[in-house]
Amino acid sequence: MNEHPIQALTHADIQTFRRDGVVCLRGLLDAEWIEHLRGAIEVALEKAADNPNARDIAAEAGKVGRFHNEQSLWKTHQGFLRFIEESPISEVAAWLTGSESIWLYNDHLLVKEPGTDAPTPWHQDGTYFRLTGEQAISVWIGLDPVRRETGAMSFVKGSHAWNRMFRPRAFATGNDRDSAAFDGPLPDIDGNPVLYQTVCYEMEPGDVTIHHALTIHGALGNSSATMRRRGYSIRMAGDDARYADRKWTAYSIGEGLRDGAPIEGHPDFPSLWPRI
Repeated sequence: MNEHPIQALTHADIQTFRRDGVVCLRGLLDAEWIEHLRGAIEVALEKAADNPNARDIAAEAGKVGRFHNEQSLWKTHQGFLRFIEESPISEVAAWLTGSESIWLYNDHLLVKEPGTDAPTPWHQDGTYFRLTGEQAISVWIGLDPVRRETGAMSFVKGSHAWNRMFRPRAFATGNDRDSAAFDGPLPDIDGNPVLYQTVCYEMEPGDVTIHHALTIHGALGNSSATMRRRGYSIRMAGDDARYADRKWTAYSIGEGLRDGAPIEGHPDFPSLWPRI
């Protein structure tokens, strides 16, 4: 498995990430890591019926197909924990964000089986986090060839720099969470392509996208009759991360932390970089 990820990371990649709020790193993961993750995903899917944390967004939305959604797999599946701890991801995160340290927030499995018409609505990951900080990022790894029609992610370039947090949406219903804590609803991205420039990265296994927690992104359903879209995401944070006691998110993490406290040392946020 590849041991020197920084050889695949260029100054241009760092500049793209900081300007656009997203970058695609081609061939970052080797075939051995891809097969490792595929195996871990199949184990998780086999055990999903016994996990109250696992959901089928397509079924909840009354859509056709299966959109498997499951978080915090690292706590129960050794295969995902090994990848998070040993793969190049945390070192790359440190270089892209300029952070000396990297902590795990959570991981997230999102599988759109062939013929699944449930989209991923436009959203910002950071609005769902119990976390603040400019160095909070999401890594997205496709375990299959990913095309726009199978659910490739699209990103609104530069939206991380707007300094705005829009209302998060429920994936199943598409409804906004109405609260004074947000800067109103998301703008009409699809209806204003000139105003809101987007980029869609079609990917091969081994390619990885990394985006800022406030970069607006979304994806279509999987209209392929044969091709799966197995996506695995890891959310991480750097030196400026602080706990946010956000009552609107049901995701439970950081018990005992006060609002604004550093996350360092809390068992829910294991240290990933530097490696000990």
